[in-house]
Amino acid sequence: MNNQKMSPHIKKRIKPHYMTIMHAVLDGTKPTALIHKVFEKEIKESGLHYEKLHFDQIVVAKTKKKVEDMVDLHNRFLRLHEELGLKLGFPHTAVQAFMGKTKAMFQDENIPKTYQGFFAFSVDHFAEEKKIIDKWHESAKKRGMQ
Repeated sequence: MNNQKMSPHIKKRIKPHYMTIMHAVLDGTKPTALIHKVFEKEIKESGLHYEKLHFDQIVVAKTKKKVEDMVDLHNRFLRLHEELGLKLGFPHTAVQAFMGKTKAMFQDENIPKTYQGFFAFSVDHFAEEKKIIDKWHESAKKRGMQ
């Protein structure tokens, strides 16, 4: 989903956390886990069943059935997440970008700071999506909130 790279420093710092979780799945004290995709090599070497998901995550489990169950749950979660974004008033194109269905812009240097954090922008519809936030800023100004 997002094209941001994890720095080697961050990866090194969080690796023990993810390795602990992965070993708990291996020994059965944890049924499944979501592991960040930067640990794909370690996941492949672990012998666990796995499948890539959205949001740079990989689900791991001791059995294929548990992975399939988690993938099903994750897909239902995504549908709810998509519905939530639309009900919150986010543009359909931005929701599609957040969901990984179209190319997204997140913390891009072309996005002014006053527009960051509201929602993920789509690459192809950035200008129209920006206008929605312009309306939100204008509404806040009219109410004396900015």
